[in-house]
Parts: sequence; structure tokens; C-alpha cells
Amino acid sequence: MKNVFWPSTMGLIAHEGFDDEMLEWLCSNQIHAFDRSKGFKKSGELYWTQSIYSLGKCYRAWLNWPRWLPVPAFSDHGVWQSFKFGPHEIDNGAKLHLSWNSRKVANGLVADINVLKVQHPWVHYRKCNKIRMKSGAKGTLVFLPHTVDGVDIEGDWKNFFVNLKSLDRRLWPLTLCMHMHDVRKGLHKQLRIYGFPIVTAGETLSDCFIDRFYDLITSFEYATSVVGGSELFFCEEVGVKFFIFGSSDLALVNKTRSDKPIGRIKKVGEDAVADKRKRELFSTIPPSFSPERKEFVRLYLGTDGRDTSSKRNVLLRLLHELLRVSPFVLRYFFVRFVRLLFRPLRSLLRRRM
Repeated sequence: MKNVFWPSTMGLIAHEGFDDEMLEWLCSNQIHAFDRSKGFKKSGELYWTQSIYSLGKCYRAWLNWPRWLPVPAFSDHGVWQSFKFGPHEIDNGAKLHLSWNSRKVANGLVADINVLKVQHPWVHYRKCNKIRMKSGAKGTLVFLPHTVDGVDIEGDWKNFFVNLKSLDRRLWPLTLCMHMHDVRKGLHKQLRIYGFPIVTAGETLSDCFIDRFYDLITSFEYATSVVGGSELFFCEEVGVKFFIFGSSDLALVNKTRSDKPIGRIKKVGEDAVADKRKRELFSTIPPSFSPERKEFVRLYLGTDGRDTSSKRNVLLRLLHELLRVSPFVLRYFFVRFVRLLFRPLRSLLRRRM
């Protein structure tokens, strides 16, 4: 049964949904062993943004970067409208940052950090692997707001689902899509009472996350979410028509994180202006494509062609940064060598115990 969840076959049952056992398995660390059993070996990285959401894998595909060599750059990890750099993007030890946010590159330069604009590596990966909308795509994939540690979803779930059920039947069938963090928190079990199928793209540190994500979304004609996060941009770019829905019922609330104000998470300043424009473009139901929507998506995926660094320039910068961090790279390889050396010994000791 688990073979169904290999990336190219998840979409086959996307409209029926996954049971609790499979949701939890996909969002667990066990998925890494499953990926390895299929012949995929995960690359080691210096910075966590290359490990999450298959980004390192996609950079390698674009740059022909060796699998065994870490990508020595920090990068954006989601598609954000903010032009500001977060604290984690400044205080990480890297001197090279890759970003696909045109506003961020233009307005948010940071001293001592070389910022290069690139198109989002998922776009290159999708095109190279000829990922397209499936001929039988139907219904709507409903992305629920996703949380992180210290942030929860609050609001009127009952009213959200009442309104969801009132959507035009042309948008049906409806399937919920949940983030790994919320499956691990057990939210999927609480939402079963509303009767909708539930799916997930699973563990975000799996290098096959991108394949699972695209196999799911290309099975649907439409997609929606409360906030219109990264999913909006990826769906629109591949051809899934997106609309924002349910913002009045649900919200993300910061409970304990120190990097944001406590309380309901809101956009302010220039970010609020960009968010307002997004809602103006993507709140029409049923949605349809338009030149304005397309240009908005291109702006934040870095595919607008403005000031984009060439592949050659990115490679030169990476090589320069690799020389700078070479002591860390050597230490990384030494640790991996020691682990490989003692792995047979650990296995022998376990058997004897």
C-alpha cells in the first residue's frame, strides 16, 4: 500500500484522501528510509534552507551541482511578499543569499551578505521534469493554514466548513491538504468529523517533497486557502486556478514566538499593501487566469526576468563561497566519514545486545 505514496502515484487517490495511518507515516521521519529504499540518497547541507522543501535538490538540478557537495548558500524557503530579511536570514553564518523575491532583492539588501536574485528553483525543476496539469484534473484542493512551533490556528472551524460546503458545485469535489506540522499535532483527527478527504505532501525535509506536492496539486483544477501563501504561486504557475477563501473564519495566532508580535498575525506597512493587492486579484470565485494575476505570480517567483542572475554567475559565487567555508566543509566530510566507518561496528554491538 505504501508504494502508492511514491511521488508519481499519490495523485491517483488524492480525491479519496489518505487514512490517519498514512497521513502520519508520510509526515514522519520514516519517509526518509522509504525514499532510500527507492534508490534516492539525500544530500548533506550546510544550511537548513537547502534541506527543506527539496530546495537543495532543485538547485543541484539547475546548476549541475554535485550531490555529494553541500550548496554553500542560504536562501529564501517560501514565497513571501515581504521585502524584509528575517533574523534567521541574517544571523546564519552565510555570506551568500539566494532570493526569488524581486522586492526583497531591490529593497532589503544586507551589509556583508551578497544577495543574488534567482528564479524559484521549483520552476526550473517542474519544467525540466515536464510536470504539467493532468488531463483528468478536477475539484478543489483546500490548503489549510499551516502552523509552526508557537503558532496555532484559531477561529470558527464549524463556520469555515459550513461555508466550504456552500461553494459552487462546479468546484467540487473538495479535498483538504494539511502541512506536516499540523498532522504531527493531530489536527487531522479533529477535522475528520467534517467529512472531507484529507491529504498531505508529507515530511518537508524529504527531497521528494516537491514531487509529492506537484503530484497532488496537478490532480485538481482549482485550489484555495485562507491566506494564499506559497501554495498560491506554485498552483497558478503550473496551471491550477487559485482563490483565497475563509479568511474571516480562521487566522494564525502567535502564542510564544519571540520573532513576531504576540496575537493574531497581521501584515503591516508595505507587506499589507502587497497582501491587499493579492486578495484583490485572487478572491474571485470561481477563479480564472488573467495577465495581472500572472504578472503578480512572476514577480514573487522571480520569473519576471528583472535583474535575474545567470547560471554562470551563481556558480561562480557558489565556488567563491565554498572556498570561504572550506574548513566547515572539510569538517562535515570528516564527520560523515567517521559515521560510515563506525556504522558496521554499531550494528554488530546492537545485535550482541
